[in-house]
Amino acid sequence: MLLFPLLLWAGRYLDEHDLRRMVAALLIGLVMASIIGLAQHFFGIHWDAGLDSGVAMSGQRRVPGDPEGIAATGPLLNRLKMAHVLVIGVAVSIGLVLRTNWHRNLLLRWLLPATLVLQLVVLPFTYARGALLAVMAVVGVAVLLFARRWWRVALVGGLLLMLAVVAISPNTRNRALAMAQRMGQQDRLFMWARALEIGAEHPLVGIGYGTYVNIGRRVYNRIDPKISFPWKRAHHKTGHNQLLTAFAEG
Repeated sequence: MLLFPLLLWAGRYLDEHDLRRMVAALLIGLVMASIIGLAQHFFGIHWDAGLDSGVAMSGQRRVPGDPEGIAATGPLLNRLKMAHVLVIGVAVSIGLVLRTNWHRNLLLRWLLPATLVLQLVVLPFTYARGALLAVMAVVGVAVLLFARRWWRVALVGGLLLMLAVVAISPNTRNRALAMAQRMGQQDRLFMWARALEIGAEHPLVGIGYGTYVNIGRRVYNRIDPKISFPWKRAHHKTGHNQLLTAFAEG
């Protein structure tokens, strides 16, 4: 968010040559992060091996449901943050395809498609289901707006590639199928309802930034001290939704 004004300034005032260099630097960064993520997931290679083990091997580094598995986190130490970056990268890459003459630049001609494909392959190994849905939405909008038939076919092909990766790997497949499980949805609905409840009780200023961890535990215990679901220990800290958590905290 802090860099967003800089990006707007760059898009408005930099010349075409400098913009191409910025785009190339962004794509190279995404490629490097994706390669690091694949190395982490498949070969157990960690660039951050020297960090404190409590940080380097936190819960968001693990494959959900597989305590021995390592998710693709790239250099971010967190699979969810990595997924957010990749979703933005996919959207930016598709936007460059739609709105620029990227094919006239020798570097971008190869770098842009390769970056897009690589991101779509790595994204399932972050095990972030919301990110998969976000990419589906991005591709759907692009297909509806993009006039050239062959690029529509290419975008749908990229989406199918991502879904094929999800289907082939047992862990990613099980993670995706878990979205349809009724119990998991009930847990989310419960947490969202509690966040709305907290926000409604403090509508003007909220409960204060960073205090959800304390208030959430009290609200859960007030309803039922014996309540139990898989994420209770971790997710009384937030409303399991950034917007709802922000609404509650003010």
